Amino acid sequence: GATQLGRFLRQMTSLRALHLGKNDFGAAGMTSLAPALKYLTGLVELHLDSNELGGEGCTAMATALRCLTRLVVLYLHNNNFGFNGGRVLGISLRGTIGLQKLSLQNNALGADGVKALGACLVRLQNLRVLYLLFNGIGNAVDSVVEELNTVLSHMTDLRLIINDS
Repeated sequence: GATQLGRFLRQMTSLRALHLGKNDFGAAGMTSLAPALKYLTGLVELHLDSNELGGEGCTAMATALRCLTRLVVLYLHNNNFGFNGGRVLGISLRGTIGLQKLSLQNNALGADGVKALGACLVRLQNLRVLYLLFNGIGNAVDSVVEELNTVLSHMTDLRLIINDS
């Protein structure tokens, strides 16, 4: 599974795009895979959507994301990260200054998780597309938008719809 894939990926240092969505890695699989992702420093596009990583898997993945500073596109939707995931992701993405598209819909971030993420995304001046649908922001949309204000000024595509608590 993920352990064997990790061994294989360590050798693919020239890889520019990696699509690993819908593999149901879970937290354990991401914990095995994350050390290998650190070697893929040339990645510009990474798809880890729909893997049910949860908060623990998000934390494991975040350590690898710190090394992937050339990312332009990052798909992480449908992983159920929770509040802590928003905070951890925000911190790990600070160095990805070229990031243009970030897909985080359906991760149960909640208003506090999105706000924590937004505080870190301010550094990402190239971010143009942000998907935060289905994250349980609820009635806090106004305060979330206020927190993301600096980031939003650069957006060409923002999706916040259907964020019931």
